[in-house]
Amino acid sequence: MDVMGTVRAVKTASNEIASSSAVTNGVVDAGKQLDTAAAPLSAAADASQAAEGARQLISNGMPSNPNWIQEATFYQVYPRAFLDTTGSGQGDLRGVINRLDHIQDMGIDAIHLNPFFKSPMRDGGYDISDFRGVDPSLGTIADAKELIDEAHKRGIRVMTENVANHTSNMHPWFTDEVAQLKYIHANEGGHAALEALDKNDLKYVWDFTSEADGPPKLWSDTRTIFEDYEDGNWTWVPEAQGWNWHRFFNHQPDLNWDNPVVVKDMIANSDYWFDLGVDAQRMDAVPYLFERTGTFPDGRPMVGENLPETHAMLKKMRAHTDAKYDSRAFVGEANMMPEETTPYFGSGPGDELHALYNFPEMPRKYLSMWSGDKKHIAEAIEMSKGIPKNSAWLTFNRNHDEMTLEKVPEQVRLDLQEMFRKGNPELGIKPDPDAPRNLGISLRQWELLGENDVRNRQMNALLYTMPGTPVLYNGDEIGMRSIRGMYDRDGVRTPMQWDDSVNGGFSSADPKDLFIPSAVNDAKVASDGVNVAAQRLDPNSTLNHVKKLIAMRHGSEALQKGAADIIPTSSDHVSAIMRSTDNEQVLVLNNVKWTPESSSIDLPELVGRRVEVLDSNNPDRVISTLPGKIDLASNESLTLRILPDEA
Repeated sequence: MDVMGTVRAVKTASNEIASSSAVTNGVVDAGKQLDTAAAPLSAAADASQAAEGARQLISNGMPSNPNWIQEATFYQVYPRAFLDTTGSGQGDLRGVINRLDHIQDMGIDAIHLNPFFKSPMRDGGYDISDFRGVDPSLGTIADAKELIDEAHKRGIRVMTENVANHTSNMHPWFTDEVAQLKYIHANEGGHAALEALDKNDLKYVWDFTSEADGPPKLWSDTRTIFEDYEDGNWTWVPEAQGWNWHRFFNHQPDLNWDNPVVVKDMIANSDYWFDLGVDAQRMDAVPYLFERTGTFPDGRPMVGENLPETHAMLKKMRAHTDAKYDSRAFVGEANMMPEETTPYFGSGPGDELHALYNFPEMPRKYLSMWSGDKKHIAEAIEMSKGIPKNSAWLTFNRNHDEMTLEKVPEQVRLDLQEMFRKGNPELGIKPDPDAPRNLGISLRQWELLGENDVRNRQMNALLYTMPGTPVLYNGDEIGMRSIRGMYDRDGVRTPMQWDDSVNGGFSSADPKDLFIPSAVNDAKVASDGVNVAAQRLDPNSTLNHVKKLIAMRHGSEALQKGAADIIPTSSDHVSAIMRSTDNEQVLVLNNVKWTPESSSIDLPELVGRRVEVLDSNNPDRVISTLPGKIDLASNESLTLRILPDEA
């Protein structure tokens, strides 16, 4: 069957195309095919499936818990940089299997696996050429299944990627469609025949104005996301004699979600991985699935983002999945402000995405650390409110990309990028002209915080005490360093350092053959003790502190699910947050100034209350009863459980 979309409706001017066996091999009646494609997703089908009852839901052997994401602690694994078991110089899925004990030992509940699908690897695996195939350099489907099963044996859930917006231009869907368009142009009337096609029957988004006319004006108000690489969202494809639409790189053509066949195929791809046993799928770039022009009801212009059609499609996918599987979830990746992302939780009690990454929250923690002003933490707390009860934000300090500053004021972003270019001796930030990248800074957490251990521990404490489900990026549990001066994102995708041997125990390959240089081989990066083996033996290591923080959150209902209320303090530098449920209160204090600062707690009912110290990055901290004033050391974090009155 041709891969042009299985269906191709052609206008009267090009009816001859339908009689060409070279083009129509396998094509069936358009109306019949559209009905067939839409049927599995119809409201009636979903309702009928749901009515069969929970006993029919497909289990993957994990405990039934539709709200497990709220309670979990995630660990993000970049498989190519985790552990090499073949000597190839890059990590693989068996490497993740071999290090599941480390993940379990930390207390992790869920793994987020970055893409391991077949890919030309022009965008770190997000350029997928086969949604159901494992890249041979990373392993096999059998390895993926074993990884899921072995994780489940340890009580660890697994989240994979669902790159729904686009594919690689090497995906057979795209190469076949280009071949079909080339044939039509060459044999069936040139551009007139292409322009006569019903574009909603193509698997990708095209415009067939001539190359001489320049990029189409259609959707011209849509922003270019990778503006440091791309001049716009249209790219001329000579073989197809058409302009192809892409929101990201030009080699990542956007899928056409207006085509019911695309919807059917992508739902089937999602089911494939849920059937294999995964617990969640991270929906990459969800705001961009559809393309539209016009205005929203409130008068805002449509710029190809957050469209009603996108929300309707996600609701349909959620209903389909909830009706078929037990305790599976969709997590959205949408780098937007809360007023734009919150609707993705759904209009009902969570009827769209189960969880969303909280992108605006992340840089505001750093803004407080860099400026010494608590207001940014307060702003992050306020941004996190107002979501459905059974939904969750996923929070993070760093990930496999540059630290995005897209959702801070433009001048703040420009000033911060300049600070990293020139350095800031007061904060311990070294000059690095290569660190600013695109709309962010391409460094790991350690360098972003001026290579300061106390500040690094404070940032880790913020991750586990602020509202949301924490996601730890692999390597940050040991304070791994970036590769300084390395262009692009690869400087933060460096191989995991397991011990002090060659390549940090990541690979037996010659150091020059690693797919990305190892930090332990880079003379610019101090690596003494920055490995798992050394830090396991050191009770005061970053690793053991992270393990303590994870255990602290597991043992606290308030930190997992509690409300977060900002408590006024007398200092601009000291943040006070009360996390609370009906059963527990936890007071979280942070002095974000790099000089000692005293602060008065302004809630008189807390004075004299007995407390238990759950965590402090100040080794001298001793406190059992709340005084009227607490003196906090430089960058001190202090987490206290309020104990019941003795009476």
